[in-house]
Amino acid sequence: MLTGVSSCEAFEAQKTILIRRLVRTRLEGAQMGEYSGLLDQLTDDELYGLPEATIVTIASLYKQQRHQGSTHSDALRFIDSTRSPNPPSSTPGWSELPLSEYIFSRIFLEMEKTSQPWYHEVDFIPFAVEETNKWMKQCFGY
Repeated sequence: MLTGVSSCEAFEAQKTILIRRLVRTRLEGAQMGEYSGLLDQLTDDELYGLPEATIVTIASLYKQQRHQGSTHSDALRFIDSTRSPNPPSSTPGWSELPLSEYIFSRIFLEMEKTSQPWYHEVDFIPFAVEETNKWMKQCFGY
């Protein structure tokens, strides 16, 4: 759990709103806006299975770890310890990837065993990370 969660009222509800907004933005950007109506029908569990939830979770954990003084590599190693499947520890450079590339690789790794396609819109990831950073600033001040 994030340090300072109590300082942001209804943290999980706000996180869910952010994820839904990001999914809607991605769908509209991919000219698939007609599917946005289906988004409101998804349960929170279904929503948390989408790539946007992975982006928000990783970006917020990263921001928290960096705020607490972790290096970039240590923050990514911490995130890896919370995710499944973990990448092989012998993979050179895994914890040295830039955050957006790490997130893309993480989504690819986690989504490959599901029937959900990952939309290879790499440019969307930096946008979603920035939106998560804004949300973290609102909630926690960092």
